[in-house]
Amino acid sequence: ASRRFLFRAEFRPLDRPRIARAFRLFFEGEAPPEALALPGLTPADFAGVRERAEVLGTLADAAWICRELAGESRAKAAGQKAGAIGFAPVSANEAGNERPAAPIDDFSGRAGEGA
Repeated sequence: ASRRFLFRAEFRPLDRPRIARAFRLFFEGEAPPEALALPGLTPADFAGVRERAEVLGTLADAAWICRELAGESRAKAAGQKAGAIGFAPVSANEAGNERPAAPIDDFSGRAGEGA
């Protein structure tokens, strides 16, 4: 997803080599094959599972870690099916305005030409 800041950055899910690296980094072991096949994982997923494993005392349980990572993957897939979250554009008529709002062509908040 792209975010608009001073610089644009796009964050994509980890591929198989990066999943293997993240598993080694967060869990100090080799990633089981089933973990490598999970779609949509990000470093934040590994961090969250690591924190839960520390609290629950399951850091040495690779099967538990894989189940948790699979849950993170499924939650993302379900969220993508649910649709986008955020603000939807509203037409002037839906907002109760008599005429469409003038377009804003910069970030100053001033209306552009033709307003």
